[in-house]
Amino acid sequence: LKEKNKKIDLAVFLKISEEESLRRLSARRFCEKCGKNWNLITNPPPPPDVCDCGGSLIKREDDTEELIIQRLKLYHENTKPLTDVFAKEGVLFEVDGERPIEVIFEEIESKAGGISE
Repeated sequence: LKEKNKKIDLAVFLKISEEESLRRLSARRFCEKCGKNWNLITNPPPPPDVCDCGGSLIKREDDTEELIIQRLKLYHENTKPLTDVFAKEGVLFEVDGERPIEVIFEEIESKAGGISE
């Protein structure tokens, strides 16, 4: 950004609890046949829990509770300093990420609507 004489106008931070992160990440699946991603909570596949292409849904190897907790720890260690910088610069927009996707989208779109490329 510095090379192009640009700066960050808005940083969106989707805030969700550790419990919700663990719940959602544990529910991720992908199709063994076409690779499409699903989430049993936020983007469930059609019944009987197979991909629309007919492929079986597989849970990622790194979506175990232990590994998710490790990834969340690293996420917080690496992200918290960055969000602090954005907050200090007045560009951090914190969004409650535990609401329905459509509500979150509308809020972000409303906030970012005035920002041009």
